[in-house]
Amino acid sequence: MFFDCSYAKFLWCTVQISFSIPAPSNIDDLFTLWLHRGGPTFNSLLLVAAAALCWAIWLTRNEVVFDKINLKSFLRVLFRGTHWLRQWASLQRHDGHKEELIQACRH
Repeated sequence: MFFDCSYAKFLWCTVQISFSIPAPSNIDDLFTLWLHRGGPTFNSLLLVAAAALCWAIWLTRNEVVFDKINLKSFLRVLFRGTHWLRQWASLQRHDGHKEELIQACRH
């Protein structure tokens, strides 16, 4: 669900284009390729971003499958992902980390 559904593929492709990070094709890719790209701080921020994006995919798929909502645009999952990332950015202990996550949303 997090990698094969059309909403997930759109979201990961957008991340790949925006940040030049290879789109994960499975959970192993996400936790090995993604989370070993930089130092501990960078990896920690990527983990927050990956969690927010997975949460957005989960919520969107639940709406489509269980609530029978027909999404008019794939952008909804992208906007939902950036919404959750901004919310979770406010929970970061360091202001610099907050700003980096917010900048990633703007990007």
